[in-house]
Amino acid sequence: MNLKSNESPENSSETKAIRDRFQLLADQIEARVFGQPDLIQNLLTGFACGGHVLLEGLPGLAKTTIVRLLAQGLGLPFGRVQMTPDVMPGDILGSSILKPDLSEFRFQPGPIFTTILLVDELNRAPAKVQSSLLEAMQESQVTLGGQTHALSPLFWVVATQNPIDQEGTYPLAESQKDRFLMRLTVGYPEPSVESAILSSLEEPLKIPISPVGLVPEQILALRNQISTIHCAPVLVDWAAKVIQATRQPTQVGLKDQVLWGVSPRGGRMWLKAARARAWWMGRDFVVPEDLRMVAEQALNHRIVCDWTSSQTFPETTLIKRIMDQVGPP
Repeated sequence: MNLKSNESPENSSETKAIRDRFQLLADQIEARVFGQPDLIQNLLTGFACGGHVLLEGLPGLAKTTIVRLLAQGLGLPFGRVQMTPDVMPGDILGSSILKPDLSEFRFQPGPIFTTILLVDELNRAPAKVQSSLLEAMQESQVTLGGQTHALSPLFWVVATQNPIDQEGTYPLAESQKDRFLMRLTVGYPEPSVESAILSSLEEPLKIPISPVGLVPEQILALRNQISTIHCAPVLVDWAAKVIQATRQPTQVGLKDQVLWGVSPRGGRMWLKAARARAWWMGRDFVVPEDLRMVAEQALNHRIVCDWTSSQTFPETTLIKRIMDQVGPP
């Protein structure tokens, strides 16, 4: 690792030890859930920097299983909310209950008061429930009845969603999608992996994963360290050009019509994801490959294309074509 002047060898050794424990956890999960190494690494990278993650895929692809195993390995409190059309905000956030002696109301916390929260099938919840998560995801707090309740400093959301065109789903609001660091698409396994899954007799969750020995203070320190990883001004300027081109692709010679491009918050999250990848790769500085490797996961869900006038390419390839048109940093 390339040490900065303000980073001691001892700090570097501790950082490597933490990264090794993250890699150990990734290896343990991969030994139980076959064929999803990139998904597992992206989830751990998102957790390392504190960025919420949206998983999109059909049922039965081990999305929930991976998140449960991740929480077990980290040794952190885990909560799960199953979204349905009749869920109310109070079912997630909690509510005030009148004491039996009628003296005062007592706050009863909801399942959101945990550290790792899995929101299963987020797009089956109506808009009022989706919006109840916005403050928690942005500020790690919940406001009810005029009172603010703090969440865990390590509060982290992983939400799953089925494809939008399935029956009984609601489109996610743009403000909701913009809170997620990355949207990861989970696909079907390869034929060889499918055979291994069918041949395995063990259920992945039958035997819990042993915690890898990280304490909350180490994870908080890691998140602070990742936020300070150096990103050269030339890379920041290049990222700004890409972001501006997502709003007006004609600036770089593309014919796509966009209704909404990437927001400034989305750009900051892109750099955050790139810094987290640099840490995972053992560097304390960002290189162009870091930005490119996480670009589609960090940006594609923040773009809304006008399909009435632009139907040639899907939105998930627009980011790649913009980066190609902008050229190297």
